Amino acid sequence: MGHVLNEVVLTYKRSPVGSMSKITASHEAEKYIRKVYEDDGDMDLRESMYAIFLNRGNRVIGHTLIGKGGTTEVLYDAKILFSAAVKCLAQGIVLVHNHPSGSSRPSASDNQVTKKAGEA
Repeated sequence: MGHVLNEVVLTYKRSPVGSMSKITASHEAEKYIRKVYEDDGDMDLRESMYAIFLNRGNRVIGHTLIGKGGTTEVLYDAKILFSAAVKCLAQGIVLVHNHPSGSSRPSASDNQVTKKAGEA
């Protein structure tokens, strides 16, 4: 009896959301991700974290949902984040998440998550 091996498949879907937009500043990342959150529909209900993947010229390769949480926090798994980045050969990563409260100030937890992701 032969062995069955698992296969990992990478799929690219062309997205109308800012395809190949260039991100060189936080306001450009915000503009891009707001369109993503509009499609998501949960922006005002619960926290979610997305990663935007950039090529060497800071052009958007794509984005993916990294984690969905409750009304006050979102958790993510670094393995999921970095495996997605490696699969699309990203040269840069922009992590973004929303606050259903509407606050734009990062919490202590937000700063800690950002620091850990940077260290990883």
